[in-house]
Amino acid sequence: LPNRGYPKIFNDEAVGGEAKKLFHDAQTMLNQICEDGSMTLKGVVGIFPANRSEDGEDVHVYETEADRESGNVSTTFCMLRQQAEKESDDPYLSQADFVAPAGYKD
Repeated sequence: LPNRGYPKIFNDEAVGGEAKKLFHDAQTMLNQICEDGSMTLKGVVGIFPANRSEDGEDVHVYETEADRESGNVSTTFCMLRQQAEKESDDPYLSQADFVAPAGYKD
């Protein structure tokens, strides 16, 4: 899939036209948001105990260390692995790969 990456995808015979249309529509939307301020962002930061799930695909977050020790998960974040095709045998990574596995403190 030599043309499946930005900006090369625009040259792809099968999907290039639709990719250009989608990109143009997204740029129009972003410019509109910047001009009229129709989107505002707010964030909250916290540091919580967390571990990678047993299958290595998700991250379990705990409210306290005691909750971690008892396995009382507060929430789970589902993570995606890299989706792009690779030309090497490098693993497809996920953010979960960088979180301590179950049984370890991060």
